[in-house]
Amino acid sequence: MLDVPYVKSPAKNACALACHLMVAKTFFPETTTEELKSVLRWRDGYIVWSFPFWLWLAGKGLHIKDSDTVPYREWATEGFEVLQNTFSAETMNYWRKNTLDLDGYRDDIRRLFSLENFIYHQQAPEIDDVRKALVGKAVCEVTLDSNALNNEPGGLAIHRIVVLEVTDKQIIFHDPATPADEDRPRRVESIDTFMKAWPKEIRELCVYEKPD
Repeated sequence: MLDVPYVKSPAKNACALACHLMVAKTFFPETTTEELKSVLRWRDGYIVWSFPFWLWLAGKGLHIKDSDTVPYREWATEGFEVLQNTFSAETMNYWRKNTLDLDGYRDDIRRLFSLENFIYHQQAPEIDDVRKALVGKAVCEVTLDSNALNNEPGGLAIHRIVVLEVTDKQIIFHDPATPADEDRPRRVESIDTFMKAWPKEIRELCVYEKPD
């Protein structure tokens, strides 16, 4: 199992901040919460998009590979609203409501695509992609629907976790949860439960590796 430090979400809609801090501390233990908040342009209550984080890590020499369904190139060239051709109204409204400055990320995306150590695949990843990355000792972040994961009512609730191990029947991951929840390091769920919470529309896998 990967040795990734656990970080609990410090606020509402801060699961990505917590997960990014887990990733950063795995490779650069001296990283602080305040440093990462500055990198991410973090604001309490708003979604964290990963583009500034990826740029920051790429600048430190890490290799980053992201697989998901979002057409980032189109977003960068045409603006966020082009995504309505790909995603449901529910998902688009969730992003609009919970993001501080969607079009402000366009320059970050363009810069990412100019980097040799950032690779993007516009496709829905599968559980075997996670397994392969873990065999290579990479650190893996995944986006889920937390309401589906926790069997709670309500619509889409995008949530981020860090995967530690995948077996034939189970998956073990750090779940940053929320301030109201108990700590959830090394949470264990069945593959079936995990896959129900990993809908293809929002399915993402981000793999972080340090070159030899």
